[in-house]
Amino acid sequence: MLTYCNFGQAYLPEAAALGLDGIRLDVPADGALDEFVRPFVGSPLCADFLLHDPGRLAALLEAITNVGLPEEQTSIEVYNEPPHKDQVDEDQYIDGVLDVWEDCQRRGYRGRVIAGACMNLSSESMRWYRRTVPEFPADLTVAFHEYPYGLQADDLAWPPSTWADDPHQDALNRLRAITRDRPLVCSELGRHRAIEIRGAARGGVEERVQDLWIYWFYLDRLRLYAANDIVFTALYQWQDDPDQPNTSEGLYGLHAVNADRSLGPAKKQAEAIADWSRFPFSR
Repeated sequence: MLTYCNFGQAYLPEAAALGLDGIRLDVPADGALDEFVRPFVGSPLCADFLLHDPGRLAALLEAITNVGLPEEQTSIEVYNEPPHKDQVDEDQYIDGVLDVWEDCQRRGYRGRVIAGACMNLSSESMRWYRRTVPEFPADLTVAFHEYPYGLQADDLAWPPSTWADDPHQDALNRLRAITRDRPLVCSELGRHRAIEIRGAARGGVEERVQDLWIYWFYLDRLRLYAANDIVFTALYQWQDDPDQPNTSEGLYGLHAVNADRSLGPAKKQAEAIADWSRFPFSR
């Protein structure tokens, strides 16, 4: 299984040195895309291009051709966490994914086309997949995201898998029952270092998971996904968000951020990528 990271396209040499295999990044909403794509030329890293607007496909494929980026080094993921982030309904989602798939087929595109992920593996997400995925070709790749149900330290799977003997395997089994033999990718997997409140209704106690806990969590989940033939897992995200300090959204990074907004030091959880990629014992 390959390991990707969300964002980090400005640090491709550092990402490769860490042991990553690819970067997932948002395709800009307008403008030419040659300079957006060019950094991957000559890099060992793959690019998973997240396409929020299927209408941008032609510009993206043109840019890939113009700069000489091998298509096999790329994938195109269509939509992110519908219907909440990319606000499309099920019919629009199906149409958008199929439009990209069919256009890529006509153009002879040699990369992977991916149907974008719902927010997590909840019952709501499973209903979405159940109503949409059967409309896709049998070899179209399907993405999912994995964020926690409840507090991070409890590492709970989303209901109804919460109460299974092997909850996280059960969640994957439920997804596989829908997607069948279609390849799967986990295009977002993340844990953060923000404060959470346990027992808020009774006054609450603050808790924060440690970097070492996230390190072992990532290794454990990478093992699980590799055993289930997930094509790649993309950790969320390359660095903390300086615009959202001390919040869960701002503290998912594998790296801290310095006061001048430059890249800070790698956190312990970044070592999970290095250990996964370099040492057989981690697998």
